[in-house]
Amino acid sequence: LEQRLKDTQAIAPILQNDTLNAIREKRQTLEQRLSDLETVTPALKEKKLEAISKQRTSLQQRLQDAKALTPELQEKQLAALAEQKVALEQRLENAKALTPILLNQNEVALQQKRESLLQRLQDARELAPTFEERLERRQELYEEGAISEDTLLQSKQESQQNLQNITEIEAELKQLEVERTEAIEKYAQNLNNIKEIETELAELKVQEAEVNQKYLDNLNTIREIETQIQELDLQTTETDEQFLDNINRINEIKAELQELKLRETETKQKFLENQNTITQIKADLQDLDTQRKRLEQENLEAVNTRKNQIEEVKREIAQLEKQIADNSKILSPVDGCILEIQTTLGQFVNPGTTLGKINIKGKSGELQAVSYFAVSDGKRITPEMEILITPDTVKRERFGGIIGKIVSVSDFPVTKEGANFVVGNSEIVENIIGESGGKIEAIAQLKLDPNTFSGYQWSSSKGPQQKLTAGTTTTTRVRVEERAPITFVLPILREWSGI
Repeated sequence: LEQRLKDTQAIAPILQNDTLNAIREKRQTLEQRLSDLETVTPALKEKKLEAISKQRTSLQQRLQDAKALTPELQEKQLAALAEQKVALEQRLENAKALTPILLNQNEVALQQKRESLLQRLQDARELAPTFEERLERRQELYEEGAISEDTLLQSKQESQQNLQNITEIEAELKQLEVERTEAIEKYAQNLNNIKEIETELAELKVQEAEVNQKYLDNLNTIREIETQIQELDLQTTETDEQFLDNINRINEIKAELQELKLRETETKQKFLENQNTITQIKADLQDLDTQRKRLEQENLEAVNTRKNQIEEVKREIAQLEKQIADNSKILSPVDGCILEIQTTLGQFVNPGTTLGKINIKGKSGELQAVSYFAVSDGKRITPEMEILITPDTVKRERFGGIIGKIVSVSDFPVTKEGANFVVGNSEIVENIIGESGGKIEAIAQLKLDPNTFSGYQWSSSKGPQQKLTAGTTTTTRVRVEERAPITFVLPILREWSGI
C-alpha cells in the first residue's frame, strides 16, 4: 500500500503536471505558429515577390551593361596595349643598334686622345733635362755677369712651364680613365635599359593575356547572371507553392489545437480519480501503521532486555580475562641478563615486591656512577662539575679515585622507591639513604683510559689490577669550589679593620 501510495502520489501530480505542461506548451507553440502564419504569410509572400522583382531588374540591367561593354572594353584595352608594344619595340631596336656604336666611337676617341697625350707627355719629359741643364748654365753665366737677370728668369719660367705641362698632361690622362669608366657605365646602363624594355614587353604580353582572360570572365559573368535570373523565376514559383503550403498548415494547426483541448480535459479527469485513490490508500496505511508501531514497541523491549543481559555477561568475561592476563605474567620493561632471583616458585607476591636483579643491556659497556647526597650538599652540585669516585673495594689512600664528570642532577630529592628503581637493591638503598629521608641523585660519566687495567682514568695512579663491574658501591667526592687559602683569612681581617 505504501509503495502504491508513493507511486500514485509521485506519479499523479507529475503525470498531471507533465501532461498539462506539455499540452499547454504545445498549445502555446501551435497558437504562436498559427498567429505567425496567419500574420506573416501574406506579407511574406508580398515581400518575397517584391525582392525577387527588384533582384531580377538589377540582374537584367547588369546583363545588358555587360553585353554592351565587354567587346568595346576588350577592343580598347588591346589597342592601347598594341600601341605601347610598338613604342617599346622601337625603343628596344634603337637601343640595341646604337649602344655598340656609341661604345666603339667613345673607345676610339678616347684611345686617340690618350695616344696624343702620351706623346705630349713623352716629349715634355724628354725636354725636362734640357731645360734643367739650360737653367743651370744660365745660372752660372748670371753669376759671372755674362747675362742679365731677365734672361735667367725666362729660363726658369720655361723650365717651370715644362713641368706644369707634364702635370697637366698626367691629369688629363687620369681624366681620360674616368671618362672611359663613365662610358663603360653608360654602356652597362644602356644594357639595363634594354633589359627593362624587354621586361615591359613581357608585362604587356601578360596584360594582354589578362585582358583576354577578363573578357572570358565577363562572358562567364553574363552566363551566371542569366542563370540567376532563371533561379529567380524558379523562386517565384516556389514562393507561390509555399504560400499554398502555409494555408494548409494553418488548417492542420487548428485541428491539432482542438485535439489538445480534448486531451487537457481528459487529463484533469484522470487526476481527480487518482486523488480519490490516494485518499483511500492513506486511510488503509494509517490502520497498518498503528499495528506496526505496537509490534515494534514490543520487539524493542524484548531486544533491549536481551542486549543488556549479553553486555553484562561480556563485561564479566572481559574482567576475568584481564585479571588472568595481569596475574599470570610478570614482564620486565627492559632487556638484560638475570643475575639473582629473590622469590621461589609458587610464592605469592604483592605489587612493588623485588623479584630479583637484572643486568640491563646497553648500547656500550661503559659504566655510570650514581651518587646520592644530602639535600644541602646536592643543591650545590651542577652538571659539568668534576667528581672523584672511589670504589669501596679499593683504598683511596693508595689508588685515589676514578675521575668523572657530572652529567645530570635531580631537581628534587628522590625517595627510597625511586632510588631502588635505579640501584635495584633495597638493602643498599637502605644503607645509602637511611632514615634521613630523600637524597639528591647525581649521575656521573667516568673518564676512560685504555692504558689502565680497569679502563678508566685514576687520579693518583693507574688503579688496581681488577675490573670494575656494575653494582659496585663507591664513595664519591665532588669539587664544588676552589679558593686560595688567603681568602679564608680575609673575612677575619675585614672584621678587625672594619673595611
